[in-house]
Amino acid sequence: MLRPAITSAGGEENMSVRTKFMIETINDLKNNKMRTGQAASAVNSEHTIRMKKTLGTLNTRSIKASEPLRMGLKDIKDSDKKGKWWLVGASWAGNSTNDKTPGDSHISNTAQVEDSGTSDLLVLAREQRMNTDVRRAIFITIMSATDFQDAYLKLLKLKLKKVQEYEIPKVLIRCSGAEKSYNPYYTLIAKKTCGDRRLKTAFQFCLWDLFKKLGEGDEDVDDVDEDEEIDMRHIVNLAKMFGNLIAENCLNLTALKNLNLAYLQPKTKTFIEVLLVTVLLQSQKSAKGNDEQAVISLISKVKDTPSLITGLQYFLRKVVGKTDIAGGKEQKLTVKWACKVAREALEAMAAMDTVKF
Repeated sequence: MLRPAITSAGGEENMSVRTKFMIETINDLKNNKMRTGQAASAVNSEHTIRMKKTLGTLNTRSIKASEPLRMGLKDIKDSDKKGKWWLVGASWAGNSTNDKTPGDSHISNTAQVEDSGTSDLLVLAREQRMNTDVRRAIFITIMSATDFQDAYLKLLKLKLKKVQEYEIPKVLIRCSGAEKSYNPYYTLIAKKTCGDRRLKTAFQFCLWDLFKKLGEGDEDVDDVDEDEEIDMRHIVNLAKMFGNLIAENCLNLTALKNLNLAYLQPKTKTFIEVLLVTVLLQSQKSAKGNDEQAVISLISKVKDTPSLITGLQYFLRKVVGKTDIAGGKEQKLTVKWACKVAREALEAMAAMDTVKF
């Protein structure tokens, strides 16, 4: 159709440029050819796809996007008087000293105090051998929080990657062990953290690493920066921490399955004694009287681990039943009673295993 029309019009040499362009475009469309503009459109499409992928990864990056700007709209409006923040060497650093009021001075002093506090925490983090940026960030977040709920929320705001989140249990355990006496603050944060199944498992692995440091097993601990001598203060603090986690069902007694409770190193023996005493006492914390079901519920978690049943029977009879670290007279009686209930429950589970075979 085009060819007869071109001939009747006097040939291509007699046609205008616009007409020639239209005919070429029609021919390209017929032959499925892509002109230069369309090729550029394809390149733009590829760039758009790449940009979407990049934007999609922003959620997994650890950025502090929630931090407020240090300036307002007025400061940008008056930037020609107070410094051009977009030029190197002319950055805006706050209102001039002439514009300051007593309130501004108070705010400035508060900011200096906060900066000083953060600096002190950074020094303390290094003293506690927080040897990576992630560990230092977690440590400062925990130590600067107002309470355990604030600490947990701030930990979420760190936007840690999944691999980096495994450092949270390690930092909590180190902080708890370093205290002069047991501090439940770290346990409360740990309880909130155990809501994540992955971190709950991470706490169990940390407990097994602790057993290795105490001399149980022949394997070396992977975390070489934590292989220092563990003193009795660390042992008691961490035993109470893990005892509370077990009593609150954040962990369970099967975490002890790697141990031979009849043959333990002295420090491990003390650790397990404090842990089990804590578990038994905490199981009765909210009960008005002696609550047998609370003890049985905790002990029943080991029903599928025959070796642990036997080990607990031995340890409860030989060590926990004769302990003198429970506290006052009332606590000692509670531990003695709970120990008896636990042994009876273990004997019943052992008898059931015998019947099965």
